[in-house]
Amino acid sequence: MRETALSTGRNGSLVGIVTHPEPSPDGRPPPGALLLNSGFLHHVGPHCFYVRLARELADLGFLTLRLDFSGLGDSLARTDDVDPTESHLSETREVMDDLSARFGCSRFVLLGVCSGARESFEVAWRDDRVIGALLINPWDHLHDGRDEGLTSELRSRALRRHYLRLVFGSSFRRQVLRQAAKGDLNFALLLKALRGFLSRSSGMPAPSASHDAESPLQRMRALRARGTNVLHVYSEGDPSVDYFHVVLGSSVSEVPFEFVRGTNHTFTPLWSREPLSAVVLQWAKRVLEEHSQPSGTGYP
Repeated sequence: MRETALSTGRNGSLVGIVTHPEPSPDGRPPPGALLLNSGFLHHVGPHCFYVRLARELADLGFLTLRLDFSGLGDSLARTDDVDPTESHLSETREVMDDLSARFGCSRFVLLGVCSGARESFEVAWRDDRVIGALLINPWDHLHDGRDEGLTSELRSRALRRHYLRLVFGSSFRRQVLRQAAKGDLNFALLLKALRGFLSRSSGMPAPSASHDAESPLQRMRALRARGTNVLHVYSEGDPSVDYFHVVLGSSVSEVPFEFVRGTNHTFTPLWSREPLSAVVLQWAKRVLEEHSQPSGTGYP
């Protein structure tokens, strides 16, 4: 295994670190794996965890790129006025084009935490070269974020469920009660969540109830039918898991997800990265097994 820096993207202005796998015995090109930025963090990821994941994925045979989007880490900032989200989506696909041309990668998996997870999901929907997307603690990816009223309602519902879950059904229960006794909770945010929930129509259907082809559940079904393995991973202390349940409602059983107890949004405790790593590697192996037959354009 070796690691090299790569200038990539349409104009070569993006920078990433490639972790190269051992060459395939039969000479087939490797599948590609892209690890996308989490918020404003650069390519090492939260607590440098992307470095470990990239090396573990390379051990499985993936050519893995830890990418910096424009304006982050070592990548140059854009000089146009393209929306940042659209910029990230187009840059991801440009990098996939480049890895295809340089290394022969014809299929890709995408991984990310938070915003990187949202963008992994969106690229998977737009590009059928993506055969797997692992989404770690994503928010606001299962509804139309342009609808501010819907976003506010869903956030209120998710936060209400989050606080109730922490107090009555989580391993954080004692910690939360101690913080409450000390007055060390964000009561303003809690009251805001409760007021927002009570002031709106609690009978509003979840977005997953829609039969529109763009609804979250329909997207999930379409990706599954296309052969794209999408896995959600949530940490117990993060409200994104509550958003996931609120949006999907009774349909949540249709969408595969993993739940890591006792940790927070970025998996800060060192011990918590072991179960997360295990989830990622088991998922990556499944993706390889599902796409093990060689195609006319490469592997997998």
